[in-house]
Amino acid sequence: MGVEDAMTEAQQHLATCGVPQAPPPVAPPPPPPPLPPMVTLSTDALFLFDRGDIAAITDGGRSKLDAVIDDLKRAGDVTSVSIAGYTDRLGSASYNRALSQRRATSLQRYLQSHGVKVRIQAHGHGPASPGAQCTMKNHRALADCLAGDRRVELRFARKGERIDSDE
Repeated sequence: MGVEDAMTEAQQHLATCGVPQAPPPVAPPPPPPPLPPMVTLSTDALFLFDRGDIAAITDGGRSKLDAVIDDLKRAGDVTSVSIAGYTDRLGSASYNRALSQRRATSLQRYLQSHGVKVRIQAHGHGPASPGAQCTMKNHRALADCLAGDRRVELRFARKGERIDSDE
């Protein structure tokens, strides 16, 4: 009976021992929010005043662009990007068209230099498509009111989509 007693005691001992359990499965992280069809960025927050070159992109502007680039890369289904630059109505139309084009082209180059491989078009529209309704006479107040018109819009086309272009 000694062997049987030893076996019973061993089985009881094993039953009381904690057998390592596998940790519960970890839920996968939620998918990133989808990239919206368009992102609008204030050029006042992106560039130094009256500038449109890559060197004039502010630290805050770089942070915003880097976040857009991360979202764009995570989306994985974007096939092209269209960048439209806009200015306010202050200044000459030709100067504003050139400034808005420089800004759009600088964003295009920035995206490309940070690994965005899809087709990117950049267009400057100057003071076209204003949204602000400003009538004040004070120049500083007027410039502040028109801030929303100074912007860049990045439109994203996905597989099977086309970006409407007004070239």
